Amino acid sequence: MTTNISEKGLETLIALIRQHQPIPRQEIDRLLMDKLPEVLSEKQKKMKIHNLMTELVRKEKIENRGSRAKPAWHTVKKPGI
Repeated sequence: MTTNISEKGLETLIALIRQHQPIPRQEIDRLLMDKLPEVLSEKQKKMKIHNLMTELVRKEKIENRGSRAKPAWHTVKKPGI
């Protein structure tokens, strides 16, 4: 299965997390919902944010240092950088 994840969306999300970390998922949704196309339903927008976050976790760019109930998203700093 191929995903269509835009680089601009990934960059926007990582910049948002970097600026506001630690940031809960609800706040990420709140800040990004109005930046997504209006033709998408609320459910589609949440899925788009989920897909962006999943891609960044897979690339080891962000991580949740909180719990599932109280997520606290941070950017990942690589050793030596």
